[in-house]
Amino acid sequence: MKHLKIFTSNDCQPCKGLKPLLENLPSGVTKAYFDRDTDSAVFDLHQVMSVPTLILFKDDEPPKRSVGGLTYEQLREFLA
Repeated sequence: MKHLKIFTSNDCQPCKGLKPLLENLPSGVTKAYFDRDTDSAVFDLHQVMSVPTLILFKDDEPPKRSVGGLTYEQLREFLA
């Protein structure tokens, strides 16, 4: 099972561009959104300094991190 934590902000243009891509994730990927203005404790816990940041947790593997906007192909590669 894959779990994706998505760190965004309402005033972030790359975050807004990423949102439609995240709506159509493959099955088997759960997601949770965190906003910089309301979830600062979670940002601190994961040491997130920039948005958008994606952190992918997959089985026993170390988490993968992506910072910045992604194309659909880059997102697919990141989730693989």
